[in-house]
Amino acid sequence: MIELENVRVDTLGLGNRRIQWEVVPTHEDLNLYVLDIYRAEAPGELSEFDVVLSGVESIDGIYVDSGLERMDYSTNRQIYYYLDARNTSTLETSLLGPYVMKSEPDYVANYILQTYSNFFENPRYKTRVFYILKKRTWGNYCVCIDPITQETRDENCPFCYGTAIEGGYFKPMAIRGMRSDKPSRQMINLFGVWHDTNVLFKLQNTVDVVPGDYIVDEHGERYLIESPVNRLQKGIYTIMQNVRTKTVSKADNIYRYDLTEEFGGDAPPAAGGQQYAVFNGTTSYVDCGDDDLFSFVDGVGNDKPFSLSAWINMNDATFMPIITKITPNEWYFIIYYDSFSLRLMDTSGPAYIERTVSNMNNYEGQWIHVCGTYDGLKDFNGISLYINGSPLGTGSAGGTYGGMTPSTANVRIGEYAGDYAVGKIRNIKIFSKELSQADITQEYLTGTYTINMVAHYKLYTDTNDYGRNGLHGNNIDVTFSRE
Repeated sequence: MIELENVRVDTLGLGNRRIQWEVVPTHEDLNLYVLDIYRAEAPGELSEFDVVLSGVESIDGIYVDSGLERMDYSTNRQIYYYLDARNTSTLETSLLGPYVMKSEPDYVANYILQTYSNFFENPRYKTRVFYILKKRTWGNYCVCIDPITQETRDENCPFCYGTAIEGGYFKPMAIRGMRSDKPSRQMINLFGVWHDTNVLFKLQNTVDVVPGDYIVDEHGERYLIESPVNRLQKGIYTIMQNVRTKTVSKADNIYRYDLTEEFGGDAPPAAGGQQYAVFNGTTSYVDCGDDDLFSFVDGVGNDKPFSLSAWINMNDATFMPIITKITPNEWYFIIYYDSFSLRLMDTSGPAYIERTVSNMNNYEGQWIHVCGTYDGLKDFNGISLYINGSPLGTGSAGGTYGGMTPSTANVRIGEYAGDYAVGKIRNIKIFSKELSQADITQEYLTGTYTINMVAHYKLYTDTNDYGRNGLHGNNIDVTFSRE
């Protein structure tokens, strides 16, 4: 288990807190460790804290909590944080904290915040949410790196996006602001020569931007921040940032970094639209093999909780297998003859428990988010189904169900008992826990939920597992496309 040191909380301008940490040198594989960050206004038990973000890379060393913009600075209000280090392979955890930054009343800050919030929340100014992409400058070197020059050998590498560091960019950070394509005299005086590709952004100071960062708008367009960055200061505080950017060509490698999940799955990402796998309905599927991590049993007759999540767009609801582990039977998550089902099977009976949703033909030809969860208590009432974040379906059972029978069956995406999916699938995730309504809502809206994630098949350009366990799939006649 890793240990953290030099954990500290300080401020990074108005309305946010910066949490920094260092990992004690170790022989452990840091790729296996993530942090869950919790926040509260008073010290106490972890159950009394709110989750700020889950799955932060332990090697990142920093996280900026920008969710405090309405904080009352006229009191010495203090914010406490817990850091929960988690091994994604063994699920071992180590809780650290609470940590706090001591503060004194600051009436000037409180006044500035109120004025500045009124400006950005006024609808006449047409403020919107943008995302900031910051390139990784440290971390694990990518497999594409040249051992001699220490530079990437593949500018189109899907793992580092040409940066030579795994992941390529830090998690996108949301920021509110405005943009203008037409330069005023004031802009030209501020930034000098103005080119046709230049765009001005006026941004809040919740994320500190520097030249070389990228801004992504609601259409997925990328803009490279150029020098200088002009900041409006009030005493020691930065109120807002004015930056000149250059519109980036869609042929640039930065467009390979997909932000579909940040847009909630439905908004168009960069470079022309959603990326997904196409299943032809006759021969195509993904074979993910067999692994103990796919069998949610404890070895002594008890089931363990698990959940499945995916985005699908089906041509025909008659046959749309999503992900299964059958032959011999264990569990399946499918749409079959217009019914959406999560079924768990006990082959000793034989017996089963399941939950189903009917009339799935109503969802044909559109992207929907589907999720199935199970609490591990061997009752159909412990199975839940969700479509676009809403719980649906009725439970049923057949025979006397005594628990799932672990099998050597391979997990397959897009195939069930010789029937094949006809449609599109992307972002399949498997979790070794029962997701809560809040977890599912987070996954549906942002695609960022990763706690207890066993595997993540993005299915954008390949069948690799983008989780921590390397449970890569074998592509059988699956093609990839984008809208």
